[in-house]
Amino acid sequence: MKCTPFETEVFVKMMEGRFPGGNIKQIIDEAVISNYEFSRAGYLLELTHQNINLENELIHSSVTVGKYGELVLDFNLFTEENTITLDCYSRDLTDVPKNIRELPIELTIEARC
Repeated sequence: MKCTPFETEVFVKMMEGRFPGGNIKQIIDEAVISNYEFSRAGYLLELTHQNINLENELIHSSVTVGKYGELVLDFNLFTEENTITLDCYSRDLTDVPKNIRELPIELTIEARC
């Protein structure tokens, strides 16, 4: 199992500037999905790669959102040694389809006041 194009884009946008040489896309492409947990409001996807050498951190994007029809998705990233976990969840905590990763999610930048 590999990251979908929209997941890769989320990782790249949210991790920009945190990897020397800007090689985040290469690391994401090479990383192994070491855990996946679906909940009704979203899912957690954990990537493992030897070159993910980051401090424990929560990264929240208040402007990058995913959209599929009326469904609006928000994202958090959690970093630990050798892992990055994507938390993808519906903004209003409604149920998301089980096949959410297979759907054509459109990423947009949303200005919030």
